Amino acid sequence: MGGLKFHKHLRLVKRSWFKTCYTSGKRYHTRHFIIFVLPNGLDHWRLGITASRKIGPAVLRNRIKRLVRETFRLNQSQVPLNADYVVVTKKRDDLKQLNLDMVQEQILRFFRHIRPRTPDQPDARPLQDYSGY
Repeated sequence: MGGLKFHKHLRLVKRSWFKTCYTSGKRYHTRHFIIFVLPNGLDHWRLGITASRKIGPAVLRNRIKRLVRETFRLNQSQVPLNADYVVVTKKRDDLKQLNLDMVQEQILRFFRHIRPRTPDQPDARPLQDYSGY
């Protein structure tokens, strides 16, 4: 499983990259997350994760970020390429019950909806038609 690492070049680390994604990216909603997507012109995707103090204590915020990062790491082959993704955690009462399966379900469903149509997947929606859940 050496190919499932989460390398530094896959991370959004500069504040300006986050701000650009917030202002110029397209916003999508899942039950627990807001996901900003912005094409990056690179040959790979990049991920940024935010969880504000309003979410709860540091233990909870860090746990949610680990779950999102692990979801992207385990499902790298399903992440649409050439885009920056910023995942923002929504403030909800049920965040403490969030587990890896729940995060994967939401994010993988999101990927299926934003993946452009191909001849072998006629039911997939194009990026601009996705309106969230």
